[in-house]
Amino acid sequence: MNWKDYEKEIYEYLKIIFKDADIKFNQTLPGRYSKTDRQIDVLIESYIASKKIRLIVDGKFFNTKIDVKDVESFISMVEDTNAQQGILITSKGFTPAAINRAYYGPTDIELDILNFDELKKYQSFGGIIHSGKFGALVPAPFGWVIDATKRTGMLATFYQRGLSFEEAVVNKEWIYTSIYYKDEHLKTLDDLVKFQEGYTRVEFPKAKFEYNSSVKRPDKAATLLRVTSIEEYPTNEYSGFIEFSEFFVLFVLFSPIELANKNVRKLENILERTLPIFVNQESILKSNLGHLEDLARVATDAVELAEILIGQGDILILLNDLDGANKKFDQSIQVLNTSYGAHKGKIQVALMLGKQNDELEKIVAFFYDLQPTNPTICKDVFELFEEYHREKDLIHFLNFGIERYKANKEAMGNFNYHLGQLMMESNNFTEAERYFLVAKEAFKNSLKNGHYVFKLINQNLKSIKKKS
Repeated sequence: MNWKDYEKEIYEYLKIIFKDADIKFNQTLPGRYSKTDRQIDVLIESYIASKKIRLIVDGKFFNTKIDVKDVESFISMVEDTNAQQGILITSKGFTPAAINRAYYGPTDIELDILNFDELKKYQSFGGIIHSGKFGALVPAPFGWVIDATKRTGMLATFYQRGLSFEEAVVNKEWIYTSIYYKDEHLKTLDDLVKFQEGYTRVEFPKAKFEYNSSVKRPDKAATLLRVTSIEEYPTNEYSGFIEFSEFFVLFVLFSPIELANKNVRKLENILERTLPIFVNQESILKSNLGHLEDLARVATDAVELAEILIGQGDILILLNDLDGANKKFDQSIQVLNTSYGAHKGKIQVALMLGKQNDELEKIVAFFYDLQPTNPTICKDVFELFEEYHREKDLIHFLNFGIERYKANKEAMGNFNYHLGQLMMESNNFTEAERYFLVAKEAFKNSLKNGHYVFKLINQNLKSIKKKS
């Protein structure tokens, strides 16, 4: 492949991703400052929050990683062409300085930098969130990814591409989303806002709230933007609300002050483009299934195809085609044996089918074997079994992990810690303390002093003493 073929392949992928935008290849735009024509590999123009957005894309077919000077040159071109967003795509990756320059520059321009392989996973709509029969198609914020891992009170999280969720939290720059049903107490957006403000003031009496109108949606659905200031919080909390006919969708953004303007625009982008769905509306889900089929046809590597198959499996679960979902997860594992989402999906299907523990053990064992020391493994099993009301069986499978990896101290700490959490939830504080102490001892033999897990264990032990 030469540089011309490389640029054309980028263009072909972007045509699939930005189906509703005006997208052109090899264009020239007049330079606002340079007063000369600038060559653009791919020009994309669309509307976000009722405003026209110009996005330019530049492909770099280099033999070495892109450095900070290349990013600065691209920023200059984005500014000169009066674009609001830019994507810099490379065949070899970026230096850490280049990544920092792209994301943390003082300009209001939004940049995303991608390896070519990442482009193939780049989607205009990031995924589906749902709670019961209500759900939404949610877009990925520019330069960010959607993490569909369900956490307490969160249906999904959003954070900068290339980071883990934990790293994003440390950086104080992330978003979470949740859904609220309308009922006799929460009939309007005003009811929901007052309800949230009330319980927030119970814990934080000095909390300050500022409300602003937000984007105007094509479907006229009401939106609202709230800024919450709480002394105990490391940053302000920016909440975006959408009121649909039968439910509300809430997005909560945490952002450093210096990046607040950029990130609030991302929040507004989400509010403008999120689409309501009812999980039993087959046509919408099948449309998304078809979109993934389109992406699968141009997939060129194992990781990419494995992720697409996981996405298809997740949608088939929503369509209640559990056999079809299981086949997609099996195909994903055949393509990539370490396909995390596929192994997790197989556990979910088995739980939905009511499989008993003896049938589940082989599936769970494969999942554990991916990385038994990773706390996310335990957390995901924990949440799946709780979601399907199998708490007693969860005890079995956490003990199953302890027995399976008894020679691995860090894994032992991991499983005992989560057993402690489970005992805490059931108010069995004596057993919770025992498991936390065992976990602490196991981690002492496997992790360095000062690791964040020791802080978590000590916090739980203090909480147990207060409640006992």
